[in-house]
Amino acid sequence: MPAINFVQRLREYCHYPLNIYHISLRYAFTILAPIGLICYYPMNMFIKKQMTDSIYFLLMGSVLFMAVAIFIWNRGCEKYECTGT
Repeated sequence: MPAINFVQRLREYCHYPLNIYHISLRYAFTILAPIGLICYYPMNMFIKKQMTDSIYFLLMGSVLFMAVAIFIWNRGCEKYECTGT
């Protein structure tokens, strides 16, 4: 249950622009929990019409996050042992 509460609270942070948060939270929301990649940066591209730099940043961040997620998934699959029932 705590994980579900954490995810729901994390979704609430998505409603606000990243500029209002401290710089450490901005990096955390962009790199560790990619709220910025999902919500803030794409909307910022449409509003401010800054497409060139932001697209490369989004692609690199998305690929990096996906690579880390696949690595963690594969490590978990290697360590998994079924109960045999």
